[in-house]
Amino acid sequence: MPKPVCVTLVIVAVLLSGCGDMMNGKAIAGSQVKTFHQQLNNSDINAILSSSDPSMPKASGEQLLSAVIRKLGNVTSTRTVGARTSFFNGRTLVTLVQETTFARGKGTETFTYTIKSGKAVLAGYNINSMDLLQAQSELQAIKITSRGKPFSGQILNLVVQGLSINPVPQEVPRSLKVTITQAGRQFGARVHSAAPSFVEAEPRGKLLPAQSISFTMPAGLVAGPALIMFSQGSQHSNQLECEIGDEPSPPGISVRRATTPVRADPRSEGPGLVFTRGQEAGFEMYPMIDKEEVPDAAVLLTFRQGELVLNVEPRIVHYPARQDAGRYYPSRDEVVVKAPEKLAPGPAEILLQYRLNGKVSPPIRLRCTVRQPD
Repeated sequence: MPKPVCVTLVIVAVLLSGCGDMMNGKAIAGSQVKTFHQQLNNSDINAILSSSDPSMPKASGEQLLSAVIRKLGNVTSTRTVGARTSFFNGRTLVTLVQETTFARGKGTETFTYTIKSGKAVLAGYNINSMDLLQAQSELQAIKITSRGKPFSGQILNLVVQGLSINPVPQEVPRSLKVTITQAGRQFGARVHSAAPSFVEAEPRGKLLPAQSISFTMPAGLVAGPALIMFSQGSQHSNQLECEIGDEPSPPGISVRRATTPVRADPRSEGPGLVFTRGQEAGFEMYPMIDKEEVPDAAVLLTFRQGELVLNVEPRIVHYPARQDAGRYYPSRDEVVVKAPEKLAPGPAEILLQYRLNGKVSPPIRLRCTVRQPD
């Protein structure tokens, strides 16, 4: 007989434990809501999801929580407006409905917790918020791509999210604007193109869709802090802080999309390039310069070969945006240079720099090889 008594005692203990979870479930879950909001305010999504029930979707949960943090901000207050406790399939489930106020809006949150042995584990989360839905369509300025500090006359890229242009048009609508504010003055920037892009998100390596807006840093800016904002019609992005430089930054080059590219030298251990005497070759320079914005803008290129020094005046060729076979190609500018006939076949060096507002950037030096035409 002792054995059945023992079993009976175990069953009673389990039932009592389940009754305790049923009776105290709301209070236990309520304390976890407080912990959830603390973790949310600390942007600690990993802590929320890693301690949640295995049945809770992690990927969609991460996207939702990221949006709440980014769009609504910190939780400032919350109150319980609904609660339900149930016992299903051996588990105690508690659902709490919270009316929550955030720094930038309000929402109704629904939490589902499993309660076991006096502990609550998050099994579901949802939020109903008009402020979140409206904020989802807002523009977000993410970053400016620039080598060094921005400078008037440079063509740069502003990476944004929320731009409602799909597919990207060949001509940039007039509703797209970039504005720079400095010392209380506003400067309108020339917008050149809008192209699909990506931004990296957590976890590291995850990519989210974005748009890259090409624009010219307007003339009249001086060295010091400034704010950059992007707008589409009546929608305005957040303002990005940046520091305007007191001189142009050194340039970089790319031959990947050049129409008549400078060929890479496979024998070179560095960024060696191949030029053909008397023939033109092109490359993209970044940042590119805008001669319409800054009239004295110029690309300066020098060939050096032994004691021979030859200054060359490159051309800047503009290629408008186009679509081909369903792919979009944004507008771009290419530096086209003709290799002098005076160069001898063999190794050489080029110095590349540019001038803006009477100031010349530091040069970059690139090894190259000069060859005879075929």
